[in-house]
Amino acid sequence: MCTGDLWDTIASQMRAWFALFVAIVLTVPLNAQVADAGPDQWVCGDSAYLQGNYPGIGFTGSWSVFSGSGTFALPSYGGSQVTGLAYGNNELVWSVTDGVTTTTDTVLIVAYDPSVTPVYTMGDTAITGPPFNIMLFASPYTYPQFCNWYLVAGSATIWQPNAYTTYASDLGIGENVFQWYCDNGPCGVSIQQLAISVNWITTSVVEVPVAAPFHFDPATGMLLVTSSLPIRDVRIRDVGGREVTGTALVDGMYVATANVGGTLYLQRFIVRR
Repeated sequence: MCTGDLWDTIASQMRAWFALFVAIVLTVPLNAQVADAGPDQWVCGDSAYLQGNYPGIGFTGSWSVFSGSGTFALPSYGGSQVTGLAYGNNELVWSVTDGVTTTTDTVLIVAYDPSVTPVYTMGDTAITGPPFNIMLFASPYTYPQFCNWYLVAGSATIWQPNAYTTYASDLGIGENVFQWYCDNGPCGVSIQQLAISVNWITTSVVEVPVAAPFHFDPATGMLLVTSSLPIRDVRIRDVGGREVTGTALVDGMYVATANVGGTLYLQRFIVRR
């Protein structure tokens, strides 16, 4: 092949590649728009103003519902108002197209119910122990509202702080104040406090027969059995209801239970040194 033919071949290939490049460019407009649905929002009520981007020349936009619900005042306008949102999560899609190429973006709108009932708890109360445990009761709630128990005074262990009905153990002697705190997002916060007064049990209210078959001897620090009947399942628990193992008891109040001759007996006693 001569030099002239070689250059003609190269030129022909270059023209073909250029034509292909022009064809590709023409199918992807220089002003192509990528859909942007705007930032996620948390709103009080069932309506919001959206913040989708403006389509370029030759492009159109449209809103649609992916999950939840919503009615768009101007479905083709990025800044449209949406009403009829479901309380909770709503995923809305903003689409931008030129009739050939379409891009989409999703925005999350979390709607809070402004009409939820103010929170409430069980009334203040007093308990006598040991054990010093109690069930807490408060108003139920649903997402997106979030509620939690807090201890604001005294001492206690709250087993499930975000459950409206939960168990509290190891309450301190005296007054213990719990707080049921509910966050309803932009609709506001609702709080209710609950006071539990705790007292030591006295011997006048001990539910134990006078002739109990076993008792604690403070002189020797021993639990004495005064019955010839078989004794089984002897258990000693502290004021928090925890079973105590071993023979050395620290100062405090305890509850002993045992099955004597087929009957379950209970005895409360205090250890002081």
